[in-house]
Amino acid sequence: MAEVQERLQARFPEADPTVVAAAIRVAASQITGPIREFVPLLVERAARTRLERALAGGTPVERAEDATGAPRQTPDDVTPNIG
Repeated sequence: MAEVQERLQARFPEADPTVVAAAIRVAASQITGPIREFVPLLVERAARTRLERALAGGTPVERAEDATGAPRQTPDDVTPNIG
């Protein structure tokens, strides 16, 4: 995940590194199932979306966690099932 952190930090140089790390952590916590080889790519895409929203004045990247740190799904986090 260090490479994901580096790429996202380069893409969002105005973002604090702790915010980028939080976006990555939240994105990684939401990925489950037998897709382990694609996890870095999926995490990077999800974290990039979170950072784009946050830096555009949207919600904080941490909003998808509850007080215990467990991920929770919100309407913005749901991706429609296409197909």
